[in-house]
Amino acid sequence: MINFIFSLLITEVMANPKGKTGASYPEDRNEFIEIYNNSSDTVDLSRFTLSDFDVEDEICPWEDSSLLELLTDVLIGTTLLAPNSYALIMDREYGSDTTGGDKTPYTVPPSTLILTTDDTSIGNGLTMNDSIIIYNQSDTASFFFPSRTDDGYSMEMIDYEMGDIENNWYQSFNEGGTPGTTNSTSSFIDIKFTFFNVTPSFGRLEDTIHVKAGVKNAGFKKLTSWDYQFYIDDSLYFSYTGNTLIRGEESIINFNIAPLKPGTHTFLSVLKPEDDSMYNNRWETQYRVYPSGRCIGAQWYENTLKITFNFPCEKGDVEIRILNCDGITLLRKDFHETEGEFQIEEEFLNKKLIPGRYILIGKCRDIKSSTIFYIYP
Repeated sequence: MINFIFSLLITEVMANPKGKTGASYPEDRNEFIEIYNNSSDTVDLSRFTLSDFDVEDEICPWEDSSLLELLTDVLIGTTLLAPNSYALIMDREYGSDTTGGDKTPYTVPPSTLILTTDDTSIGNGLTMNDSIIIYNQSDTASFFFPSRTDDGYSMEMIDYEMGDIENNWYQSFNEGGTPGTTNSTSSFIDIKFTFFNVTPSFGRLEDTIHVKAGVKNAGFKKLTSWDYQFYIDDSLYFSYTGNTLIRGEESIINFNIAPLKPGTHTFLSVLKPEDDSMYNNRWETQYRVYPSGRCIGAQWYENTLKITFNFPCEKGDVEIRILNCDGITLLRKDFHETEGEFQIEEEFLNKKLIPGRYILIGKCRDIKSSTIFYIYP
């Protein structure tokens, strides 16, 4: 893998400021382009040209000191951008009176370098489908993947290490964007479950239970560490600390649960760190464990019922009853000289049950077991 170091980056573009479009309206004066110096050297931006592929502009220092009344402690009067610092190229009319909107909609951190262009607009006036380049003879910064945004929202670069590539731009999570500071998209964390499987689907007293879960970094920020916790009936049973997950990468977790006592147990899986999408950080399910040897299951295939038994008897008679939710017996059938564990497929007496919830009861000698099955439309 080749890692490119981009010394100068366009990291944010506000092409759709909040408000109406037209002369003297906010959108005419509140556009900006954010630049980040990703190098260890000071860069003189007066030697760069800006183009939106309609018009070329020279980058100029901001000279009007009245701006400091609106944006205190920003840097003006120079084009020198310090290492690991931000600059904003702003419309020359920013801060002047507007019609129908706030003339100063942005909060800009101290020490941000403020620049402008050699006329009263950035390029030909930025639109949401404009690509942008800033260049000189030895360096270029680009924005080649514009996209429509909501009114008052900018496009932000997600990962500075990846540079200007497709899928590395996203609409800011903040109205007004994040001019002069770390982009909101860069810090967006979302770790989530992609699947969660427990086998067998129900257990017996002597069964070891296997858990398999998929975990994905669905956010924009690289996760250098994350934690998985698994609880049984509110008690922590298993925990795991994961390694680095880059954006879009998935990890698989496998572990076993020792046999549990009979009854219904609550399984809860939790991912940390807590993030901006907590709904996909938890997975909860109920798990049923039957006494040793008492296990019965059923699946419906059109007019065929497939039944699986496991009773603690080598051979004997098995009585099957199917009841509806009102407790009315719909079918009773006996099977003779059966093995302790077997499967049968039986035509359902040429009857087709209507969609619904049913109870299946099996009896072998004095041992009874039951399960619920469903027929779907």
